[in-house]
Amino acid sequence: MEDPVIIFDKETDSISKMNDSAAAIFNEPSSKKEVGDVFSGIISVRMLTGKEVKTPIKTKNGEILSTVIASEEGENIKVKLPLDKNDWMEDMIETGGKVREVKSSNKALDQIKKAENRLKENTDFDSKEILLLKFDNIEEFNAFSLTVTDKSNVIIEKTTSMEDSIIARVEVRPPTRRVY
Repeated sequence: MEDPVIIFDKETDSISKMNDSAAAIFNEPSSKKEVGDVFSGIISVRMLTGKEVKTPIKTKNGEILSTVIASEEGENIKVKLPLDKNDWMEDMIETGGKVREVKSSNKALDQIKKAENRLKENTDFDSKEILLLKFDNIEEFNAFSLTVTDKSNVIIEKTTSMEDSIIARVEVRPPTRRVY
């Protein structure tokens, strides 16, 4: 998986190109035309050049503080969002950024069950599905977490807090396989 990269025109601060990884983190990437469509509080992309900078990025899941590295390349400024410094991005790129909002632990368990049913049909030994589940309150997440610990084919890989919610990255294997 490659690092997301966005190329800006140095004179106009407009986006001239973005790779597929960068496009995966935005809603309607084709609507992103200038620096203000991508970054919050950045007037000019030149503000990012020459050093590693932490700045909010407007993603499909809201604004997320991210590390960016920008460099001048001729008539352009190349902005790289290194995956090793922005681990949340890998989830968004891998899963297509689809965060499933769940209002209760039962709805989250329904998502797990649907993933298990899809995986029953798959004969690939390493088959798995990654789900990003968004919980609006800690009690529902805790209830979900307690239930999932009893399942041998499901693991909560990590959780991230965003604003007033919790996003859990959940790996689901076919129900006939165990996760160790």
